[in-house]
Amino acid sequence: MLRWWHYTRKTCKKSNTNLDELKKELIAINNIEQDNYLGTEIDLTLGYKASKSITFNAGYSQMFATDTMEVIKSGDASKVNNWAWAMITFKPHFFSYTNN
Repeated sequence: MLRWWHYTRKTCKKSNTNLDELKKELIAINNIEQDNYLGTEIDLTLGYKASKSITFNAGYSQMFATDTMEVIKSGDASKVNNWAWAMITFKPHFFSYTNN
């Protein structure tokens, strides 16, 4: 079983833009024969609010696995393990009601 052991978050906001960095350190909570430290994952997220209804977000993640992670999950810890994503959020406002 895996568990987030420790994480740190840094956020920078300016006007309609925000940058978020999240660092997660993974440990195994079960008794294993090797070191419990499994690796570190770093996530970067950039957000931009273009208007009241439209927001753009993009992110990048990188996993730095250890030999222990390799034993538990198989694979090759020395290979690059990263991914990126992008998202557009559109929240239209069609109707409004005010109670006077």
